[in-house]
Amino acid sequence: MSDSSPNRARVRQVLPKLKIGRYQPGPTNSLTDVPGVLVHTQSIIRDPPDSTWEVRTGVTTILPREDFFNQGCYAGYFRFNGSGEMTGVHWLDETGLLNSPIIITNSFAVGAAYTGVYEYCIRKYRNAKGVCDWFLLPLIAETFDGIMSDIGALAVKPEHIVHGIRQASSHPVQEGNTGGGTGMLCQGFKGGTGNSSRLIEGLELDVRSGLQKPVTYTLGALVQCNYGAQRDFRIGGVPVGRLFLDEDGNEIQSLALSETVVDPTPNPTGKKKKDG
Repeated sequence: MSDSSPNRARVRQVLPKLKIGRYQPGPTNSLTDVPGVLVHTQSIIRDPPDSTWEVRTGVTTILPREDFFNQGCYAGYFRFNGSGEMTGVHWLDETGLLNSPIIITNSFAVGAAYTGVYEYCIRKYRNAKGVCDWFLLPLIAETFDGIMSDIGALAVKPEHIVHGIRQASSHPVQEGNTGGGTGMLCQGFKGGTGNSSRLIEGLELDVRSGLQKPVTYTLGALVQCNYGAQRDFRIGGVPVGRLFLDEDGNEIQSLALSETVVDPTPNPTGKKKKDG
């Protein structure tokens, strides 16, 4: 199990002249730029003979607040389509409050993650008599990594969740092949975990004076990307996916023409010969 991924350049570093959006990134351009938010990513990597097939999966843990249990925060969700599980949303509908970590992992690990949240909270928040006299619905989300990983190995265990909650920090979030995104695919390429932040200027009311004063809000986002077709892949409005498809198509056509030659001499088998 790995708690981090190697350092890698981000789009703004590779393409410094590329303009993405209108707003300024936060200090680290990370979800943890939002005050109080803590994140941890861990990857689970196994190769035969330690497993039947290669395992490339993991867990991303987000704490909306360090004391998520006693200090809930307002929360909501948007359902883009029904092909994805997110437990705990009934409670969000009912109360609009989140008192759980947000765990993102693979599709077959939802149960283990659910149990892991309970294991952590039971140990930490049971009363003096050792009894749980409280109510909690964990929020677990998933995407499918069964193409890149042996999802049937059920590699994610409750202890991975407990570890993630304990180790969550305000450090910049690791990106790429890490956390729940370790085995994901996106728009024809390797997917993974990504995150970002933006600074939004606004106004707030000064209760004492009754006047409005400027304030800067931090908006953060984390994505476990596992979707889409290569033809729709864009970066900064540039149709990168289509460019790759066109380039690959030209290469395949050129390769086919260069590798296949027709022998002008009679060939009783009628087969084409390959040069080299």
